[in-house]
Amino acid sequence: MARLDFKSLTRSRGGRWLLGWLVVTGIALLSSTQVYLGISLMGKPPSWGLALRRSFEDWYSMGVFVPGILYLAERFQFTSTPRRRWIQVHGAGAALYSVGYIILHASLLHGQTSIEGKVFEFTALTKKMFVHYLPILGCVYGMIVAGHNGWRYYRKMSERELRTAELETQLVQARLESLRMQLNPHFLFNTLHTISSLIHENPETADKTIARLSDLLRQTLNPSGVHEAPLSEEMEFLSRYLEIERTRFEEGLRIDIDLAPGTEAAMVPCLILQPLVENAIRHGLESREGQGRISIRTERVEDKLRLRIEDNGAGFASHDSPGSRDGIGLKNTRSRLNHLYGSEHKFELLEAEGGGAEVRLEIPWKTSRQEPSRTAPQD
Repeated sequence: MARLDFKSLTRSRGGRWLLGWLVVTGIALLSSTQVYLGISLMGKPPSWGLALRRSFEDWYSMGVFVPGILYLAERFQFTSTPRRRWIQVHGAGAALYSVGYIILHASLLHGQTSIEGKVFEFTALTKKMFVHYLPILGCVYGMIVAGHNGWRYYRKMSERELRTAELETQLVQARLESLRMQLNPHFLFNTLHTISSLIHENPETADKTIARLSDLLRQTLNPSGVHEAPLSEEMEFLSRYLEIERTRFEEGLRIDIDLAPGTEAAMVPCLILQPLVENAIRHGLESREGQGRISIRTERVEDKLRLRIEDNGAGFASHDSPGSRDGIGLKNTRSRLNHLYGSEHKFELLEAEGGGAEVRLEIPWKTSRQEPSRTAPQD
């Protein structure tokens, strides 16, 4: 069953006519109850037929002139029309509306019998209405014009907010794409550096590494426009990257992975793990003697996905602070997380227990590629 869309209804002229008719009819039906009770209080035999007739004659007489009032309200707006001109136009409009309504309503009542048993006569009824109805009709005209102006202002503000939201979304998308394009050449440069160190010492291994790099680039440079992927896909990408790194470190690199059940389906930013692991290798393990170890752990904590990457490298012994260890990859990662999640994420670089460094990341938990709720980026 099709659902009535109010916004779509108001966009077409036919839809606005239908909506106006429904409003006037609804008011007339409510008014008929008041007329019915009024007849009853006067001690007369109540009649729904008479109550409905009186109400519909009254409100339909008024509704006939509403399109003209709305036209004047749209054509001569308070904010864009000179004040004197606006007063003249709507003063004349109120007068024409009042006279037209009185004549039409009196014509419909002419010849009918009142509740007291008197027959309505057009001339006498018209004079009586001019005396009693003119102030009320003027107020009704003003309320219709004011209501139209209020609705127009609301619609204008809604459209402006929608355009602003669309522009903000496009800006965030452009920033994310820019950050991803910055990450790709950074990753490529570091990987080519690994290959260059192997090409003379071990050409066969270098050749295999180039093949692995080709597979990685096919995924990294894919312009899908998607900024999140399941953790399982990111782990698959990371495993290919680690194959390249193991060709350098051989037995000197150990990777421990502990993913809590169910977290493989959680959505994470694309290419989020590789720069974090790369940072741990470049800054933590390269200068370390003996076997280097990187531990990757995930868990779900209420409505958050918590991810930890820990290494047993040099830690911050050669750095003034954890922040000074940030390279292009980490700075890029901070910016991407900020654009995607705003204040809904945590990203920390800490000293690990027993030496080394630890990255702690928390992001909203979800298992589909729906867009996250945007919050204002914090620079």
